Amino acid sequence: MIDGTASLLRGSDLPADCTSYALSVDGILKAKPTWSSERFTPSFPRVPGATMHSKIHHRIHFRLVFKEVCTPIYELQHLGTVFKTLQDVYKALQFLHSAGWVHRDVSTGNALRAGKVGKLADLEYAKRMDSEATHDVPTGTLDFMACEVEAQTYLFELHDKEDQDDEEDEDAEDAEEDEEDEDSEEDEDDEDSKEGEDDEDDKDGEEDENDQHVLPFKFNPLHDMESLWWISIWILYHHVDKAGKQLSEAQKQWFDELFPGRLNARFCAFSGRVNSEVLPTSFRPAARIVTLTMRQELRVAYVASEKSIPPAYIDALATLQLVFTRSLARAAACSKHVKLYTPSAKRSYQEDPTVETRDSKHPKLE
Repeated sequence: MIDGTASLLRGSDLPADCTSYALSVDGILKAKPTWSSERFTPSFPRVPGATMHSKIHHRIHFRLVFKEVCTPIYELQHLGTVFKTLQDVYKALQFLHSAGWVHRDVSTGNALRAGKVGKLADLEYAKRMDSEATHDVPTGTLDFMACEVEAQTYLFELHDKEDQDDEEDEDAEDAEEDEEDEDSEEDEDDEDSKEGEDDEDDKDGEEDENDQHVLPFKFNPLHDMESLWWISIWILYHHVDKAGKQLSEAQKQWFDELFPGRLNARFCAFSGRVNSEVLPTSFRPAARIVTLTMRQELRVAYVASEKSIPPAYIDALATLQLVFTRSLARAAACSKHVKLYTPSAKRSYQEDPTVETRDSKHPKLE
């Protein structure tokens, strides 16, 4: 592993006036990776082992130190504070995208709260959108990774094209029937000649179609925004609203479907209807905003941008930004006094519902 402490972004150096500090190695071993399917906060390696092959560049170790003592979003104890934090994290993403960068690892471990401000951390995998580097394998934390990044292909372009192909096949069948009626009186030589021409056209069409898919998959800002959506979903389906309460069987089933802990298993859940009625009643107003408005508009943005490949996402992104800005504000407002509890975790202290602080008494998810 290369120690790249002096560089917080790939291909960029720290500003000249930035202060540096030497950090000693603490020698503490990392805990065993955990998975969402085990009902723990996911802490497994960000890049799945199956993608670790010889073509990957050397990993670089980055350190980003804040003055403030921050609390990761999964330790926050009010749903309204979670959405306020996501509002600030989203603003940070907008700044990053406007500068021509993508984060590529938006997760519960990188969305932080410092006092009344949300912060976005861990720029280790951040990358310029116009980068020509070949190191574009799946990066990020699996549960919060965009489905397309998992699959390394444009999923919405494929589905849209399948529907278009079905329509074209129906039109082709009708056209063939008409041609048979018109050409029934032609001699066999003409028919053979025509069939030969059709075969050549089909081959040319297949070659053109194959040429269209030569372009490699690339990460774009929509994928960062989908990761933000997955964080919202994880918070809602991983928690309860009363101390000592367990997840209902229906909520457990939906959590396992949304976060199965394996590659390429979440796209069906993302594409279909996500049931918010299985959640605690106090969660549902915010959950409807997330599962209906935000998810639907995110899918619309994907389909619109992938009408051409590579995706033309600029217009779709601008529309989606307005939706996310309004939706996160609405979700924060309607869940202002809603508490969050890890199932069966009891709290024996009182806290100010308007302030989130990190305290030794707070239960920490491992």
